Order: sequence, then C-alpha cells, then structure tokens
Amino acid sequence: MKYSTSFRNSILRKVLPPENRSVYTVAKETGISPITIHCWIAKLKDGTMRMEQDGEEPSSERTMSEKLNLLLEYQKIPEDQNGEWLRPHTPCACVGFELLVRRKCLLQGK
Repeated sequence: MKYSTSFRNSILRKVLPPENRSVYTVAKETGISPITIHCWIAKLKDGTMRMEQDGEEPSSERTMSEKLNLLLEYQKIPEDQNGEWLRPHTPCACVGFELLVRRKCLLQGK
C-alpha cells in the first residue's frame, strides 16, 4: 500500500527523536506493519529517502479544527456506510483508516 508522504512523515516523527516511541507501539496504533516502519527508518539512514520530501504544502493539510469536525461528522455515519462517506471526505485510504482507528478509540473510551 502506498502512503502519502505527509502520513509517512507523521509516523516517522513518532518513532524518531525527540518522541522515540516504540515502532511496535506505533504500528499497533496505526495498523501499519512494523516492517514498513523499519524500512522507512532504514531508507532515512541510508539517504534514499528524506522527510523533507513532502509533496503537499502545509496549507493543503487540514487544521485540527477541520479534523475534529470531520471526526464528529464521521461518528454519525452508520458503520455500513463508512466507505461511501470516506471516499469523498478523505484524500487517501490512510486518512480514512486513521478516522476508523480514532472512531474505535472514542467508542472504547480511550
């Protein structure tokens, strides 16, 4: 699966300094394979990938308020209609997956 550069960078920021979170913890939270995260780290170390290569400009990213509003709207959607709602509201599958994870956490009270 191809992830957006900004999504990949957000994952890498969690596992690299200063956060230094466990790859396995972040993988479990996001549903991304730990192997994928380790490959990204290896590519950073060997110079074949840089975190600065974002193809998206910061202005194209959603603000926290926009993300919250999307999440609140998404909460109202019946589970059998998730895919239909996600397609026009999210730029890629990884954002849709992130909403699913956040919805699950909210439902579980985390």
